[in-house]
Amino acid sequence: MFSIANGYYYNHTVAVVGYKEYKNMRTGKVYTFLVAHDGWSTTTRYIAMKNTGASYVACQTSIKVPSKKRSRGEENMNMAIVVAAIGVVAVLVSIVGIATKKMPLVITAMALLGICIIVTGVELYNAQMWQEIAVGAFAVGGLCVCASIIMMIIRWKRK
Repeated sequence: MFSIANGYYYNHTVAVVGYKEYKNMRTGKVYTFLVAHDGWSTTTRYIAMKNTGASYVACQTSIKVPSKKRSRGEENMNMAIVVAAIGVVAVLVSIVGIATKKMPLVITAMALLGICIIVTGVELYNAQMWQEIAVGAFAVGGLCVCASIIMMIIRWKRK
């Protein structure tokens, strides 16, 4: 943004979108113009700057447009959501296993759930979001994995 306090654009701000340089082939002199949108016209305007004899009393304000590229935190958050969804499926499989009295299914689902909870915690922690919940997820996930190992040992010893 280029706020100008004198000349044609007295007390007006234009959006500068670039610059153009033109070279006088006879003299070799290079002239620089700002490429601007002034809001008064739909056409591109050129404001004389370097080697043109023009001078301005003006103020420049730069605006940094955020990148459209996904941040690492967003990627971690999306991964956490996917893994949490897999964990929900593991819970459903575990419920089916309990209802049908199929312990291998329950043990496998419990182990999968624990791993999903741990991975979700890692992704949340790496995304620097809900870090307290992420630490809790490590603990709960670890308990699920340990419980599945204990159930597997008990089942193995009963056979």
